[in-house]
Amino acid sequence: MKSWTSATAARVTALSIGLGALSAGPPAQALQANRERHSYPISEIVLEYSLDHPRHIPPEEILDLEVGLVSTEEGFVAPRPVDRTYRMKLSTLPPNARFFPS
Repeated sequence: MKSWTSATAARVTALSIGLGALSAGPPAQALQANRERHSYPISEIVLEYSLDHPRHIPPEEILDLEVGLVSTEEGFVAPRPVDRTYRMKLSTLPPNARFFPS
């Protein structure tokens, strides 16, 4: 029984070290630079259904929904729970809007 416990402890330690190395990740500046490279200029949102169905919500109603986004100097990003949001309708994007993945 003692050898099983030692072997199990060695595996758990190796797993912990491996997970620690994975969670270290790149520095925040590298993440920000990566996010900026992957921004998307959006001038208009167009909604289309691939198949018609009488119970579909009309696309105009969806575009009139207000969404909360975080407005940055470079564009918009999805909010985190602690962020103050900028509310806008999907149908009225500001000119030259850029969206960043979250």
